[in-house]
Amino acid sequence: MPRCARSPRSSTRAASSAGSTTRRSRAAAASRDADNLGAVLVAELELRGPSRLDWFERTWLSGTGRSLPELQAALQALSVQGGADAAVPRARVVGAYRGFVRSGHALAGYPALDLLSWRAWDAVPDYVALLRARTPQHPASVYAILAYLDGAPRPVAALSSRP
Repeated sequence: MPRCARSPRSSTRAASSAGSTTRRSRAAAASRDADNLGAVLVAELELRGPSRLDWFERTWLSGTGRSLPELQAALQALSVQGGADAAVPRARVVGAYRGFVRSGHALAGYPALDLLSWRAWDAVPDYVALLRARTPQHPASVYAILAYLDGAPRPVAALSSRP
């Protein structure tokens, strides 16, 4: 049986939904309102896909004074998208996480447990460098980073830990 083409009506609704989430995410960014922010950002990434990730990183992860709830909502949105590995490919989420780790934010360890569960070892050198630089980290971040590094394949971790 042939697949039905998407009706013009459903395409219009999808475009309207995408526009609505974009307006909401921009309004949240401007007002610094974290209420429902995680859900709005998940929807924004789901509807806009990887093309929206650069804006997302600049707006939410660049370390420009975002509040802790805003930052947690943004990282949770990436976690949801990376876990689904659909609208935004996991590899792109891993790249966004690595950029956040390299920023040296006190919560840079937040993504480590996602990276561990996905067995995404690309961030090992970033975390080793972060620890070597003695960048102040939240205690929970340090725990997550150490768990990630402990779970990494030994040859990868050994290469990254050399001076």
